[in-house]
Amino acid sequence: MLVEPSWRDALRAEFDQPYMAEIANALEAAELSAESGDARVAPCRSDIFRALNLVSVDKVSAVIVGQDPYPNPGDADGLAFSVRRDAKLPSALSKILAEARRDLGWNGRKSGNLKPWAKSGVLLLNAALTNLVGYTWAHGDLDWPRFTRAVLGVMARRERKTVILLWGGKAGEFKSVFDGTDHKVLLSDHPCASRKLVEGSTDVPFNGSKPFSAANAFLRDERLPEIDWSLPPAGPRPARGRRDASSGQRASTRRRRSS
Repeated sequence: MLVEPSWRDALRAEFDQPYMAEIANALEAAELSAESGDARVAPCRSDIFRALNLVSVDKVSAVIVGQDPYPNPGDADGLAFSVRRDAKLPSALSKILAEARRDLGWNGRKSGNLKPWAKSGVLLLNAALTNLVGYTWAHGDLDWPRFTRAVLGVMARRERKTVILLWGGKAGEFKSVFDGTDHKVLLSDHPCASRKLVEGSTDVPFNGSKPFSAANAFLRDERLPEIDWSLPPAGPRPARGRRDASSGQRASTRRRRSS
């Protein structure tokens, strides 16, 4: 449920649109199917709008847009690319933290829980806010991208300049929202993209793009507060060979990029 007042006001008309009722009905049907053994919805219902609930409209300094929630059971926490504290790092998140380590000079392993970024003014938004466990882009046809476009439209209309980081082909489809604005758009391939073959890839590989320092450089030039990208140290490494509780298969062998 979306409870943050400024986002509720900004998106009130969007929630009155028929497609949002269709999304709600589809999620309810998926949850009923899960009770019969079908794939579960990720993240849990209380976390679907968590990205918006953690940072108000006026506090957003940057937006990171990904694809959809992680498909591994229990990984998705409602924030794009983030996992629950001390969870095993998905490939995309490992690459993001590796880039942050090079870009920002970090030492040591860091937690993959990105809530501190949200608290520092980063809106961690996916193109689709829900997914099915075990699948990639399973809910892309629920018109979630229309909702995400509406959220980004709120940002585009703001007078305060914002950094928009679009990571991957699905995220890159929102670039036009910011055409003709003074916001800073940083477009790159998805963190897991190793080569430019797929439709929607960009001319900028994620590896070496230095998005974190670039975001702060723009904010600094605009005399706006910089983002604190720091994260707490990681806890003990999770046991290797974690299994998917729903199927008994090794989760790491079945999943693709997501988020």
